[in-house]
Amino acid sequence: MMKKNYVISLCLILLLTGCSSVQTISFDRLQAADVSFPEVIKKVGIVNNIPGIQETDMEQFRKSAVFEGDGKVMAEALAQEIAATNYFDEVVICDSALCPASFTLKSIEGSKEEWEGHMLSKAVAGEWLEKLNVDMLISVERARIGLENGTALSAWQEPVKVIDGIITPMVRIYVPNRDKPAFTLTKTDTIFWSAHATLTIGKVVKESSEYAATMLMPYLIPYWKEVSRNYYDGGCVEMRDAGVYLREGDWEEAYALWKKVYDTRKGIKKMKASFNLALYSEMQNELEQALEYLKVAEGLVEKDSYDAILVRTYQIKLAALVDKNQKLQIQMKRFDDKY
Repeated sequence: MMKKNYVISLCLILLLTGCSSVQTISFDRLQAADVSFPEVIKKVGIVNNIPGIQETDMEQFRKSAVFEGDGKVMAEALAQEIAATNYFDEVVICDSALCPASFTLKSIEGSKEEWEGHMLSKAVAGEWLEKLNVDMLISVERARIGLENGTALSAWQEPVKVIDGIITPMVRIYVPNRDKPAFTLTKTDTIFWSAHATLTIGKVVKESSEYAATMLMPYLIPYWKEVSRNYYDGGCVEMRDAGVYLREGDWEEAYALWKKVYDTRKGIKKMKASFNLALYSEMQNELEQALEYLKVAEGLVEKDSYDAILVRTYQIKLAALVDKNQKLQIQMKRFDDKY
């Protein structure tokens, strides 16, 4: 299974290659999930509510169709993904299909394009919440797979035939004493397979169903994401040495040298030190302080200059983080330790 990668060329990349004093560092940053759960939600149940598909029909599949994935596989994958995060105290799974319906591929292709899943009634949801002894039920209700013939570039940049899989999973969240689901989550993404004769529908269904589970994780649980930041390296002895400390992972020594330049120098040197101090503040999760340092840097750059572009770009990124960080703090309150 391969996920499509699209390379976007940015003018900024070209600019960076021409400025040896600007370096890039990458690190993991915890991101807020789309949905926030109250701290009282500690035990979660995962249930499979996708209708079964007859095995004999699956073998008749050929290249182009719209159908449902394997609910059992998706439920198990989702339970494993959630449990691995240790975000909730306990994750319980019931992968036996709750949905009483059973479909053939032919009937799915012909009539299920608009199907929105088999929503649980208040009584059934309450029954399973009690049976599993959980605070919340995550019901896997769709794993729509649409397959089409396509092309992709090989490692040698030559077009090759592939089969595109447009995956649209859907889950509903049920909590006690609610007439309807608390909310519904859905997302669409694409994967593809090389169009070899050995490719089977079983492989397509299994991998699509597993991938459908991973697609939903950023909606449900805070997650780590690699981000890249720029920093100034060089221009004076202190800035050069600070860059060495940074690359060795010694942020405190780098900070001390940047602060020294910030306090004692003027003009472009102070601007660069201020920019780097914003990076240090972000690493300490002090985002408001980081924005203050960038405000100082903004006042020391020429309008529309390369440095001004760097400062403005960083300001935009940090401003977006401030809003998301408030949401993240709420989501992480269930843990005593500061993340």
